[in-house]
Amino acid sequence: MGPREETKKETAAPYCSFLRWGCFWIDIGEIDDRRQCWFVDGPSDFYSSTNEYTEANKLQHRILSELGWNIRRVRWNDWVQLGTDMDAKVEYLRKLRERPPWPAILTDGPSSSRQEMVANLRSARDVQRALKERREKNRQPHSLVMNLG
Repeated sequence: MGPREETKKETAAPYCSFLRWGCFWIDIGEIDDRRQCWFVDGPSDFYSSTNEYTEANKLQHRILSELGWNIRRVRWNDWVQLGTDMDAKVEYLRKLRERPPWPAILTDGPSSSRQEMVANLRSARDVQRALKERREKNRQPHSLVMNLG
């Protein structure tokens, strides 16, 4: 489960999940005059077994940036490293939001070996299982509440 599924943001500015803007879908869009948006990059946003963004993602990122959107991205393998620690995830997102938005040219992540990719995918599966078990145990939806304002 990534930040898109487990984040319930409470912000001073309104936001939308899965905002459609022109021909693009934006994962999380902060609705204000600054055009802040977030993309949650899963394994399918990269070429197989790499940290290299697909050309479609690069094009979308460049076009939205050039149209005035300030883009922040959450890479799946960075998110997985935080495990089930909600405090760490809140802090990660807060720090990410304090940094400048990504430049118009989307750069690839550091290269990883196939073994590292497999280990990250296994970690993602383990985190999803742990969060599912926690939800079922508590019988409550799992959410991450934070104030980014």
